[in-house]
Amino acid sequence: MEFLLVILASIAIAYGLLKMLTKIKNFDRDRATSSTPEPPREPAVIEESCPPGSPSIRVEQFLEKTTANDLGSPSKDSSYEDWKNRGDRHLVCGAYPEALEAYDRALELQPKASYLWQQRGETLKRLRRYQEAIASYDRAIEVSMNPIGRYQAWNGKGSLLFALQRYEESIAAYHQALAICPNGIGSSHILGLEGMAWSKLKHYEKAGDCYRQAYHKAIEVSEQTRFHLNDWRVRSAEQI
Repeated sequence: MEFLLVILASIAIAYGLLKMLTKIKNFDRDRATSSTPEPPREPAVIEESCPPGSPSIRVEQFLEKTTANDLGSPSKDSSYEDWKNRGDRHLVCGAYPEALEAYDRALELQPKASYLWQQRGETLKRLRRYQEAIASYDRAIEVSMNPIGRYQAWNGKGSLLFALQRYEESIAAYHQALAICPNGIGSSHILGLEGMAWSKLKHYEKAGDCYRQAYHKAIEVSEQTRFHLNDWRVRSAEQI
């Protein structure tokens, strides 16, 4: 009987998510530039197409388009911003060891920069150095003076813990993120991921509750976006 209820609940949730996506898709047709939100995806530890440290095609193409001033070897007088930007560029194009080195150099100049600790955690995750990545997320949470920075760090930590099958810890991390920013654009996605974690733990009732909250939150955020977009259009028309 319990199994049948779980199946019925899953069907109902899937139907609700389908209605949600249909409504969002219709809304997005009116937007000049947009991307259709996707339903929550199960986070996974990223599998690299090449061993850590090996240059990829993306890296080579990126470096070809980048001037020496953009990504040249920083001098001894390079600033925090130089090293941070260098780390960001390397992270984007997949040069993870170089990104980690740049973030470490930036942290020598600003050891309490939450953004750097978070980006360092993302880099270590891609290098499969998971415990160090978790420690970096924790440090980002500790030093951050910005609620959004803590929100992002808790979210990143939760996703990594889920990928490591540490579901109870991931749920706790997601709760912390939602406590900081319960109505953010990503809140419905986090609720969906929390539902997946509860499902992995076979707590199907709690999982279903999270999925329902995710559905209603996505609709709520969509309506808020519609309101702000219409308000922007009215203001723009008044200025013409």
